[in-house]
Amino acid sequence: MQQENPWHLALNSGRFKILCQFLNRTTPNTDATLHYDVMSGGYRFSDESPPDSLRDFDQELILPLITLLRFLWAYRLSVVHGTPRNELAEWWHSTKVLAPNWSGFSPERVSENGIQFATFCDARQKEWEEGVEAFERQLQNPDL
Repeated sequence: MQQENPWHLALNSGRFKILCQFLNRTTPNTDATLHYDVMSGGYRFSDESPPDSLRDFDQELILPLITLLRFLWAYRLSVVHGTPRNELAEWWHSTKVLAPNWSGFSPERVSENGIQFATFCDARQKEWEEGVEAFERQLQNPDL
């Protein structure tokens, strides 16, 4: 029997519903800090998961939670850019039904007003790519 990937999460699963309940407990905070998530390419805010809540969180749900959040952050950025990623749309819409209070669904973070956050991500992505390219050049020619 093949073991399920630890980050896999079916939309109709009980685990998905538990994660949505978790996300639904968030509260938008006007002082939330903006961050760039290199794995999703999207932006995230510090209030998009309940504070100090991972301490008692089921460890088997950590990777699925991270995967779900990255799907949501990536989809949100694609919406703000005006090019929604269809492969992530079902995750976004299903989460929105089960976790309508998630801070990440705040209109100012999702609408065209979010373009300032998208610009932030674009700049961080460029910095990251330049850093990787510099590292690769150094690996190819360590005498530089």
